[in-house]
Amino acid sequence: MGISAPWKIAALVWGFAEATLFFIVPDVLLTLAAIRLGWRKAFYLLFLTLLGALLGGAVMFCFALWNWDAAYEAVEWVPLVSPNMIERVGEEMRTSWLWHMTIGAMTGTPYKVFAISAPGAGISLWAFVLGSVFARIIRWVLVIALATLIVSALKRARLTRMAMPAWAAIWILFYAFFTAVMES
Repeated sequence: MGISAPWKIAALVWGFAEATLFFIVPDVLLTLAAIRLGWRKAFYLLFLTLLGALLGGAVMFCFALWNWDAAYEAVEWVPLVSPNMIERVGEEMRTSWLWHMTIGAMTGTPYKVFAISAPGAGISLWAFVLGSVFARIIRWVLVIALATLIVSALKRARLTRMAMPAWAAIWILFYAFFTAVMES
């Protein structure tokens, strides 16, 4: 596929890290890959990111199964995660959990919160991991597609050199907005 090891390692590690205690979404890396490497390679990296996320989600699931209070405290320390969010997700996971997990991925509820809430809702590890494939992949496909469309538009306008500044500006604005919304 022609993707260097640092990209592959970054995708795997970032997926794992964000599923556990890191708070910057892997979408940042995947959109960068779409800009720098093209959409095909970005999709390849998506699957490595997904593998990392599934491993991280399973770790957090098992952590909560082993010691819910410690898992709760660890996740509560993650920026932009609140006790209210954890409580809400715990309730959502008891009904239509796959729907809520998928919508949560689109609306900014961190995956790690779903991972620690799943055991308490009676969801098995295997069901959670399989559901996670669906819930996680949809958003990543969409962000790669969007990044690819933006790069294509910049190429048509002969503004390719603006791709990296646009990428940086989009993510800075995203996190500024997300922080403002989550803290209000």
